[in-house]
Amino acid sequence: MAHEMGAPIPPAVLAAQEWINAGARSAYVVEVWEGCQGVMRTDWHGASSDEPIHGLIEQFMAASDGRIGGFPDVVAFWDDGRLSLQELKLSGKDALSAKQHGAADRLRALLGARAQLSVLEWGQS
Repeated sequence: MAHEMGAPIPPAVLAAQEWINAGARSAYVVEVWEGCQGVMRTDWHGASSDEPIHGLIEQFMAASDGRIGGFPDVVAFWDDGRLSLQELKLSGKDALSAKQHGAADRLRALLGARAQLSVLEWGQS
């Protein structure tokens, strides 16, 4: 997507910003490349090491034999303790993988009823 200045905004950043606009305390975009992760806030800056997303990633990796694969693209933390976890998929071209289903199961086991998992399909089919 492009904004007024014309530069593209990644769909995950827009999804995270929507949760901030809806009242989330914080929201993050998590990208994984070859086993390494990058975490960005909605202001396009990297998340500092003391932000809550890193604790969640550590818990997830501990439950995943040290692997981050399948972790959701966008995570929001709410004041009431809920966590929204969202995977983004390009409409008509992308689907959830077995790794992502396994990750969702581990997140449900870790977070219980606080976990709100969803898929956001974006783009034109």
